[in-house]
Amino acid sequence: MRRYAPVLSSLLLIFALVLTACAPTAPAGAPPAADAQATDAPAAAAPAADDAASEGKTKIVWYIGLGAGSQPEAVEKENAFVAEFNRNHPTIELETIIVPNQQAQQQLATMIAGGNSPDIIGPVGVGGRAGFTDQLLDLSPYIEEMNVDLSQYESALVQFYDVPGQGQIGLPFGVFPMVVMYNKDLFDEAGLPYPPAAYGEQYEGKEWNWETFTELAKKLTVDANGLDATQEGFDKDNVVQWGFNFQWGNDVANVGATWGNGSLVAEDGVTAQFPAAWQEGVQWYYDAMFKDGIAISNPQESAQEIGGNAFSAGRTAMTVTNTWYLCCLNPDVVQNFDFAPMPSNDGTVVSVLDADTFSILKGSQHPKEAFEVLMYFLTEGAPQLYDIYQPLPGLTANQQAFFDAQNEKWGTELNWDVVVESMKSPDIPSTESALPNNLESRQIVSEFNSRIFSTPGLDIAQELQGLVTALQASYDKAQ
Repeated sequence: MRRYAPVLSSLLLIFALVLTACAPTAPAGAPPAADAQATDAPAAAAPAADDAASEGKTKIVWYIGLGAGSQPEAVEKENAFVAEFNRNHPTIELETIIVPNQQAQQQLATMIAGGNSPDIIGPVGVGGRAGFTDQLLDLSPYIEEMNVDLSQYESALVQFYDVPGQGQIGLPFGVFPMVVMYNKDLFDEAGLPYPPAAYGEQYEGKEWNWETFTELAKKLTVDANGLDATQEGFDKDNVVQWGFNFQWGNDVANVGATWGNGSLVAEDGVTAQFPAAWQEGVQWYYDAMFKDGIAISNPQESAQEIGGNAFSAGRTAMTVTNTWYLCCLNPDVVQNFDFAPMPSNDGTVVSVLDADTFSILKGSQHPKEAFEVLMYFLTEGAPQLYDIYQPLPGLTANQQAFFDAQNEKWGTELNWDVVVESMKSPDIPSTESALPNNLESRQIVSEFNSRIFSTPGLDIAQELQGLVTALQASYDKAQ
C-alpha cells in the first residue's frame, strides 16, 4: 500500500468533502447501517469528571464516530462503559469524544492538524480509517513489550492489520466474514440439496466453485411461468425469484476480490490496475444479471416490493454477504437459513472481510497508556463492547458465546464452523484500503459501480479500461 497525503493541510481539504465510511460497509442505494444514520449524538460525551492531571491520572481520549458508535442507543452504553473503566483504573482517566458519523472524518482531520489529536479511534473498518493511514501508530513495539499473545487470534486476521509501510496498526476486535447465506425453504421447494457445509466439500460430485454455484443459481431462478433458468422458454425479463445476489455488495472491487486477491493500485503505489481475476469476476456477475437473469440487478432490487433487500424479502435463494447482514433479516419472511462456504476460483477462496478494530494515533501523547486501554478493549472489556457493536468477536475465546446468543435468537443451530473457516481467507490487501488521492478515487469507483450494475448492454472490458484510465488520472494528482 502506498503512503501518501502526508501534509495535514491537504488532509483538511480532502476531508471537508469526504464521504462517510463505516463498518459494516454498504454500497450506495443500500439501507444505511445503524452507525451511518443521522444522529443527535453530541460532539462530546462522557468527559472526565475532574481534571485527570490534577488527580495524577493520565488522560486517554477515545474518539468515536468514524465507524460504529455515534447512534444515541450506543452512546448511553459507551458512557456506562467509560464510567466503569474509570472506577477500576486508578492511573488512567478515559474520556470520549463522540461525533456523528457524517462529521467525524472532517473533525478528526481538524483535530490532528491543530495538534490536538485524540489517542484512540474506533471501532472502525478499513474504509473509515483509510484517509488516516499515515496517522496510525505501529503497535508492534507495544505488543512485544507487553508480551501480547497473538495466538489468541486467527493468524490471518492479525495479518489483515499488518499494513505494508505502516506496521501493525490494529488487532482483531469485530469480524464480519463473507459467506454464502442460503434460504433452506427455497432449496426445499426446488428439491435441491443444500450447498456444502464446509470448505473442501463437493456439491453433487462437483467442486464448490463459481461455475458450480452458477449452475445451482440457474436451477433456483424462477420466472412468472414457473420455469427455472435451465428450462426452455425461461423468461429472464420476468423473474420472480433469483438464484442469488450480492447483498449490498455491488462494488467492482468487492465482486472482483471474491475471484482472487488484488487491488486497484499496483504494488508501486502509483499505477492504476484492475486485476485479471477481478475482471473475470465482474464479467461473470454482469452476465448473471443482464444476460442470464439469474442475479438481481440494482434497478430490480430497488423495486418497491423488494425494498433494496432481496434476500430478506425472500426473493433470492442465495446471497453473498458478510455476517453483519444478520442485522437486517426479516424473520417473518426468512425463517430457515444457514451459512455455506464461499465458492473457489482456480482452487483459491477469498472471503472479503469487513473487520473493525481500534487504533492509536501517532499524535497520542501517551501511547503506552493508550495501548493499555486498547488491550482492555480487546480483552477484559470486550464483552461489554460486543454488546454495543454486535460483531463476531475477533478474540477466539469469546466467539462461542456469540454463536450461542445468535443461535438462540434465530432458534436454530447455524453453521458457525464455516464462518470461522472463512476468516482464514481474507482479502489482503483489503478492498477498502486507501487509494492515492483517496476521496476522488473512491468517488470515481462509486460512480462506476452505479453505472455498471444498473445498465445492460455494456462492453465490460472496455468499461473497466475506462475505469483504470480515470483512476490513473486521479492517482497522478497525488504525486
